[in-house]
Amino acid sequence: MDCVLCKSIQIFDESYEQNYIIESQISKSSIEEEKNLKILLLGSADSGKSTIVKQMRILHNQTFNEDEMLHFRAVIHKNLIESYHHIARGILQLEIPIPRLEKV
Repeated sequence: MDCVLCKSIQIFDESYEQNYIIESQISKSSIEEEKNLKILLLGSADSGKSTIVKQMRILHNQTFNEDEMLHFRAVIHKNLIESYHHIARGILQLEIPIPRLEKV
């Protein structure tokens, strides 16, 4: 016949062990959290807040995932097209002569 006191001691030991594991995980995570530096970036639209974050990720060797890379690829492509468009409009507005061999 099992002793009720022995079972309660065993349950207490198990719960104490679980508590110890949880407390040590909390302690480790709080130590890791103290190492993190949080920065609040304020600014109007197109002031470069997200650019700073991207540069920080690159500087600290945190790579971008596949979805982010595809998104950035589309953004870069769009920016290139817009830049070419503005250059072409500027050439037309300012009536800059284009050599015959460079015309497409």
